[in-house]
Amino acid sequence: MVKYLVIGIFISFSFILNKYVYCANIPICLNPKEQGTLVADLQIEKNMFDSIYVRLPESGFLDAAISCIKIYDIGNSFAVPVINDGGLGFPYVEISIEHRIPKELKYRIQVFKEYH
Repeated sequence: MVKYLVIGIFISFSFILNKYVYCANIPICLNPKEQGTLVADLQIEKNMFDSIYVRLPESGFLDAAISCIKIYDIGNSFAVPVINDGGLGFPYVEISIEHRIPKELKYRIQVFKEYH
């Protein structure tokens, strides 16, 4: 139990400080009990040669800060999701997912904003 708690804390700090996520499925929330309002729920598939790049919202900014980001590797591709800009506490997020092995990418990305 302690082992998983330490791993969870490490991943959380790694995500917040370095903006890298080295885990297939991970929710990062400012308050896990109150995720906020769902503003995006995307399922993205790319072939083994293309990477994923998403900016949410596509242009401009949300009317509130992002409170939770969930990234799920539904295709078991073992790729590396990266928060390039924005993210928790910001009104936008830019996410890219690069291949680690040549395999099709299948990801579900959910973004929540703070309640108004």
